[in-house]
Amino acid sequence: MDSYCTIYVNNKYELKRLVSSINGVVEGDIGAFNSIVYSNFIINFVLNPDYNPLLENVFPDGFLYSRYRMEITFKENVQISYCVEIVSKLLVHLWANGLTAIAAAHYENLLPESGGYKSHQIPWNNDYSP
Repeated sequence: MDSYCTIYVNNKYELKRLVSSINGVVEGDIGAFNSIVYSNFIINFVLNPDYNPLLENVFPDGFLYSRYRMEITFKENVQISYCVEIVSKLLVHLWANGLTAIAAAHYENLLPESGGYKSHQIPWNNDYSP
């Protein structure tokens, strides 16, 4: 199973603030170009080229137009259970801070709220204030 994961994040604040907050969860090294490097994975934070402020708040598919994407690349030898653990921590952190965050991965059904897609249990279009 492919371990790659993208988390779409609806966040109106500065990217630097999001990177810093996420680094508090994974405690990696903040690298160049808005990335976090950890021993078993790298998280790249990118502006979503499909960002659309008019569409990002439309439930349930508006997440595709979120402002940011967190692209998580795991090393080849990691177990899917480890990927699920890390992505779950990230989602729970984002949701706890009032952010809409949806994960897209081959294992999303193993994540809390199935990665958030079509879930009414996660924040939708709320402000981020860690």
